[in-house]
Amino acid sequence: MRYRGTSGSEIPSRIAQMLSLVQLTGMDARYPYQLSGEQQQRVALARALAIDPQTVLLGEPLSALDAKLHLELRLKLKDILRSVGATTIVVTHDQEEALTLGDEVVVMDAGKNAERGTPTQIYEAPADKFVAEFVGRSNWFYGSKSGQSTDGIISYPPTMA
Repeated sequence: MRYRGTSGSEIPSRIAQMLSLVQLTGMDARYPYQLSGEQQQRVALARALAIDPQTVLLGEPLSALDAKLHLELRLKLKDILRSVGATTIVVTHDQEEALTLGDEVVVMDAGKNAERGTPTQIYEAPADKFVAEFVGRSNWFYGSKSGQSTDGIISYPPTMA
C-alpha cells in the first residue's frame, strides 16, 4: 500500500478493514504457516483487495481447498467480491464455481469463446454439446424424427391421428 501512496497512518486501519472483510479479524500477527489453507486463501484475497483495485483477476482461487472448504469459501467469496464493487474475472475449470460466482460466464473451448451469457442462460439453454457437458451432467439421445409436430413436441411412439 505504501508504494501506491497510502499514508502510513491509514495502513493499519485498511489492514483491519480487509481482515474484517475476509473474516480474519485479530489474525494479523500470525505467520502463513500458522494459518489453514482456507485462511491463507482469504489473506491473499485481502491483500489483493487492500489496494482498492478496479479489476481483480483470480486464477483457480479455490482449487487448493478440500470440498467442504471449497463450498464454504465460494459462498463467502461471492459476498466479498460484491461488497468491494471491483470488476472480477475468475478463471476456473470448476463449472459450479463459475456458475455460482459469475454474473456473466464465458465458456471457452480450445482458446475460443464457445458461449457467453448469464449462468442461468448457459445452464438452462447451452449453445451446444460442449457447453452442455461443461456446465453439468447431460444425457444425449440419438435417433431420427418420425412424425409431424406443430408445437415442437414429438412423442414416441408417434401417435396416430
